[in-house]
Amino acid sequence: MNVLQLCLRSPFPARDGGAIAMDSMARSLHILGHKVQILAFNTVKHYINPSSIAEEIRLDFNPKFVELDASIKPWQALLNLFGKGSYNIKRFDAQEMHVEVSRTLKDSSIDVVVLESLFMLPYISTIRKNSKARIIYRAHNIEHVIWERLAAECKNPLKAWYLSFLATRLKTFEQFVLGQLDGIMAITEQDKAWFKKSGYNGSLISIPVGIDVAKYESTESGIAKNCLFHLGSMDWMPNAEGVQWFMDEVWPSLESSCPDLELYLAGKGMPNHFYRYASKRVHVTGFVDDSVDFMTSKQIMIVPLLSGSGMRIKIIEGMAAGRTIVSTSIGAEGVKAVDGSEILIADNAKAFVEVITKCYNDIRFCKQIGINSRMRAKESYGLDVVGVEIDHFLKSVIV
Repeated sequence: MNVLQLCLRSPFPARDGGAIAMDSMARSLHILGHKVQILAFNTVKHYINPSSIAEEIRLDFNPKFVELDASIKPWQALLNLFGKGSYNIKRFDAQEMHVEVSRTLKDSSIDVVVLESLFMLPYISTIRKNSKARIIYRAHNIEHVIWERLAAECKNPLKAWYLSFLATRLKTFEQFVLGQLDGIMAITEQDKAWFKKSGYNGSLISIPVGIDVAKYESTESGIAKNCLFHLGSMDWMPNAEGVQWFMDEVWPSLESSCPDLELYLAGKGMPNHFYRYASKRVHVTGFVDDSVDFMTSKQIMIVPLLSGSGMRIKIIEGMAAGRTIVSTSIGAEGVKAVDGSEILIADNAKAFVEVITKCYNDIRFCKQIGINSRMRAKESYGLDVVGVEIDHFLKSVIV
């Protein structure tokens, strides 16, 4: 099977959730003997030097890139208020990509085109004009739901209105393109249910993101009693919002009730104002070059998400590393883990304080949650396990 993977940005290096999801798709299919080509935007925000990509990756996936400045332009965003369509989508509808998609399809015999994220759906018409390949939308999340949840949590009325406006435009686009697809591969059951409820009658499945579980194996036992951490892209609004809430509503109580507890905040795009929290017990490190090393030297991962959609791949990584995950229900959406034995769910400040305090006081309990979570990761999220599911689904759509 020949697969063309159209990506919002480079899957390489696979340092964050979105890149890991795209990387794992390519690797899962490659392991099963399929030919995968990658065509991706190389955006200003996530720019990579193509020459830095490992020779092995270039040989396996022949990645090609189209440079794009998708940054928000205030004047264009303002004009969009009086126009039609989603500004979020238009930022990624580039003529250069349409040309490259056409060229790639004409030069190759492609069986399936996988569109990674909603923002690659503007290229459906170009694919149809140049190929008989089946088109699969891999939905990393339900994009408009993220903006709806952000709007609901926003305290500024004007900003809340604008976020709601963006959500409505995105929802209209999401519903409009459903009938143009040959199949949808959601990442969570919740997202799959939304597509079904929205009237999609085509091939539809929910397949989680797979990871190389062995990569996260470590002899490091972690520091269960006095160390917790957050790791995630801080230029993604739901992460910044969640950490802000944690620092304002949860950390003050933990700081007084757990005298030796330390907190590490890490992730690219760390907003400047978070550095004001730095102290002897709060370590704001920003970007870390090796996320696996960072995780395996600490025991308790916090995921205080109040908004967002899709699967938090950092949770899967944390499970594979044997970390103890404390998350909101929204943060744990789509994750196959049992609350109380493989993950700890807390949906308000009081609950967060209670479960983290329990972990602080009961090291054995804390570490057992991490041991159980690693076993779950091996059973449900290995590249081999997920790859077989993807393989079966794509073959069923081709037939």
